[in-house]
Amino acid sequence: MYADDKARRAPAAAWKHAGVAALAGLLVAACGTTSLGSSVGTSVEGEGSNLDFLWMAEHPWAPSFQQSGRLRLYAQYRQGGQTVEQDLGAGRLVAQRQLRFVLPHSLRGVPDGPVCLFLSPGRNQAAVPVRAASTGETARFRHADWDSWVRANSARNNDAQDVEALTRVLADAEQRIAAQDKALARQGVKRAEDCARMNVPTTAVEANPRDVIAPAQQATASQRICVRRARNMRNQEYIRPEFRIDIHEAVVQFRPEAGGADMARRQADARLFLGHWQRWLEPTGADYTPELGSASEMLPLAGTVSLAIKNWNLHRQTYPGTPAPPAVVTGLLDGYKGCLEDVAKQLAVRHEAWQKARASQPERDRLYTERKRAECSTQAAEQEQLKARVGELRAELAAARARLGAAETTPATTARKVLNDASCSP
Repeated sequence: MYADDKARRAPAAAWKHAGVAALAGLLVAACGTTSLGSSVGTSVEGEGSNLDFLWMAEHPWAPSFQQSGRLRLYAQYRQGGQTVEQDLGAGRLVAQRQLRFVLPHSLRGVPDGPVCLFLSPGRNQAAVPVRAASTGETARFRHADWDSWVRANSARNNDAQDVEALTRVLADAEQRIAAQDKALARQGVKRAEDCARMNVPTTAVEANPRDVIAPAQQATASQRICVRRARNMRNQEYIRPEFRIDIHEAVVQFRPEAGGADMARRQADARLFLGHWQRWLEPTGADYTPELGSASEMLPLAGTVSLAIKNWNLHRQTYPGTPAPPAVVTGLLDGYKGCLEDVAKQLAVRHEAWQKARASQPERDRLYTERKRAECSTQAAEQEQLKARVGELRAELAAARARLGAAETTPATTARKVLNDASCSP
């Protein structure tokens, strides 16, 4: 047995009891001096895709051979400079001392040279000798008829897989080309050089966006927006009952504390609010869409003011007609003035940003056009590369189909042959 076999295959415990030492002694002697002969009491016979293993009754391992499925057949061959070992399956007992193995139609890979066969009870276990040690290698043998057929069939399977894979890749590439041709055609591009002249639609700055208002009209726009938010404070669609309040009614009933330090300021705040309310109440009804924010927004109020409104509404359940407390009214007026200031600032910022955007639009359009034309050039170049690759794929597919059609698919012969003396090295 080869030295690498000894290092790679440890004898199986199940085989030790069968007389390994006795068999080894037989193999040391010349074949003429052993009762088992040069084939050490075995016969390996090939017939088409069947391989039969037979043994003499006095073979020391006969009891183990007798177990159907106990012995397995292995193939060894070289592929891409590497040794490949493949399990071909277990034998089936078809007679008293005869195991039959069915050889596969193809192997995992395409062998570079001969396919060697050997028998063993399992991977990394002792191979079964089929010839005497005096002949050199004792375990491997070759089934030449099946060997040439399986190599051709394995190559054919590879070609079939290549045809399938290339067909799939080619169809995908052709679909991508068709889709990309349509996309480029929509841009008026047929060739790569058309990209430099393609028309790129740009998005112009709106002439009159709703939230961009000239400085002279920003104050009146702020009044409309804040009156709408103030009237929403009594709208049952937008606010819960405990926080609801009619700000106009509360301000009309408001009487600043006489002699108070800020009486004059509060009176001015009330007049300002009432004037805006009278002017913008009708224009800010259901059909009004605020220039800023949503139609359901309300005045920004401090938490203490909201709590005071809630307490006042609770008090009115017992004492209807109680006017809103001064703290509530002054909080509402502060909220209204805060709304005017905040909205005016936001409108000013939006107008300034819009002016800058309009001024920079030509440069942004130029940069955008350059970018889209560059993207078009890249797409067109990739399209040309893909079309060239499709040509290569078609040639590869045609070659694979030709190989597939020429590959042999049936064994050259089914003659039964004894293979013990057909020594083999992968």
